[in-house]
Amino acid sequence: FVGFVDSGNLVREPISGRAVIFVERGKIEKELSLDFLDAFLGGNIEADAPCKDMRLITLRTAAGESMAVAIRPESICAEFENRRGKTVSLRTDALISPIDIGSTVQGCTAIIPSEILKE
Repeated sequence: FVGFVDSGNLVREPISGRAVIFVERGKIEKELSLDFLDAFLGGNIEADAPCKDMRLITLRTAAGESMAVAIRPESICAEFENRRGKTVSLRTDALISPIDIGSTVQGCTAIIPSEILKE
């Protein structure tokens, strides 16, 4: 994914306190298993269901408050270029929330909270 680092993305999962990375829904759905997607779209969040790693988060924006779903992946590894032009690798325990990003960030398919770059 091509991501935009957003210092205004302060969204946290309320129980674990993990940061949330927003990813364009169409991009992330290609990476999820069919069992997971069926459970996710059907709302099956039982303990043994594929969606046991799904979390609900509250979003507060200028437009108001809403809910979103976040997924706890096994792991997230990313590479980015820092201000000095050096490629840096990153591992994080952040959650991923599939949303419709649309044209809010031109050319980007993910919105990454800046604080995970400090982890």
